[in-house]
Amino acid sequence: MKPFFSALALVSASCLLWGCASNWQVVQYDQSKKVLVGVGRAESKMLQTAISEAELVARQRIATQIESRLKGYQSRLVKESGFGQDASVVRVFEDASKQVVSATLRGSVVVSDKHRERKGLHEAEVQVEYPRAEAEKGTLDRMKRKEAAYSDFVKTKVFEDMEREVREFEEWKRTETGGH
Repeated sequence: MKPFFSALALVSASCLLWGCASNWQVVQYDQSKKVLVGVGRAESKMLQTAISEAELVARQRIATQIESRLKGYQSRLVKESGFGQDASVVRVFEDASKQVVSATLRGSVVVSDKHRERKGLHEAEVQVEYPRAEAEKGTLDRMKRKEAAYSDFVKTKVFEDMEREVREFEEWKRTETGGH
């Protein structure tokens, strides 16, 4: 019952902050684009501050999505490999994943931003995108630098799944950009 009241409080606070009758639309995105989407909202007396804060929130939301995806791979790696949580391959994977999540904040792209002034405050909404497979690619690249752990990792189904995700993304990118 507690989660229900927490959700209700969050919705209520959102309505108070943004107005339930907001003319802003809920962001819809095409999942076939193979990107992660983060939307951030913020308000400030200064327009640029509101936009910057909204952009940061959007990027943090993408980083959270990537962290969740990579933790899923890591959990599967522990189960599949039988190496256990303390194995070097798992530690190397975890370290590589953390580096990728940090890099996400730099590698994501703002695709839209909206702002308005209401009651003396600037409200901003920013949408950011990040290619889904870039997290897998970055983790694989960092794992390759640790040769001993990488040779164990290559033998796992997790490796195959991550490689497939990267190949599918590269193919999608080629078709979207006309082979460029």
